[in-house]
Amino acid sequence: MSAHQWSKSSLILHFIFATAVISQLITSRFMQNNTPIFYLHVAGGVTALLSLLVYFSLKIKQNKLSGFYPYSKTGLTEIKDDLLNLLKFKALPDRAIGGLPGLIQGLGLLLILGMALTGASGFIIYHWLPWKQIASSLINVHGTLASLVWIYIIGHASMACLHWISK
Repeated sequence: MSAHQWSKSSLILHFIFATAVISQLITSRFMQNNTPIFYLHVAGGVTALLSLLVYFSLKIKQNKLSGFYPYSKTGLTEIKDDLLNLLKFKALPDRAIGGLPGLIQGLGLLLILGMALTGASGFIIYHWLPWKQIASSLINVHGTLASLVWIYIIGHASMACLHWISK
């Protein structure tokens, strides 16, 4: 049995968030502007953004945001210790946030937040404002970030599997 158990609300929020993000990545491959798949993509984007904002607000309320963005001596020491353990092929501690896993999760959250904000901004500007060139640039950044999210999700899932196997 692991030392850390995820709360039910964290598991549900993670499931909603992961499903929304993965649906975004899949629907983006098949959509064209103003089609049902496009609007499914938009709805998934709104769901992902809202669940991300709820998650961030919960972590701020719990005063646990520093576990994703370590700026203290303790946080940086945890990352250093985790890197040394990895170099020795030792499993990392089982914890919800903090250390290298927390930092990587925090960077992934920022990556997805950037993708959500560029997508939403590009959509709003394209449909309701006259600045099509700006919207096009935002959507290009959105697509680039989506490629990075694919890489992140594959790495995140792979590391989770390795962590479970190493127990």
